[in-house]
Amino acid sequence: MTARLTTREAVRLGIQVKADVGQLKPYYPFDSKTEQVFAEVGATLLGAHFGKRIVVVEYHPLAFMLPGGRYSPDFIFVAEDGRATFVECKGTDKARNYRDARSKLRAAASRFPYFTFVEARWPDQRRKLAWEIEEIKIR
Repeated sequence: MTARLTTREAVRLGIQVKADVGQLKPYYPFDSKTEQVFAEVGATLLGAHFGKRIVVVEYHPLAFMLPGGRYSPDFIFVAEDGRATFVECKGTDKARNYRDARSKLRAAASRFPYFTFVEARWPDQRRKLAWEIEEIKIR
């Protein structure tokens, strides 16, 4: 007996799915190239920024319920001391939905002050480690 996978199940498992035009499309679990690169270098960058070793990295781990709706940060990084840092990645501050993501990030930082919220921007995309890390501080 053979098991059949639906296209959705195959994509979820990371299996290449034949597209309508007859070519194979690889499955990328990230929403953008920016997020993919940050997944590679983020632990190093945040570890250096906070002076702690990062032991856990999760992509789109959860959603926060905010007064204006839901907010799902791109990553959570957990340091060896248990400190949780939520990260929102953007290519630049001129990105298509930058203002919306920034306002949700600030709202989450205000609503949940016991977590650390960080915005990571990658303005020079020719250099992998050229990231701007901004910790969101609400006064």
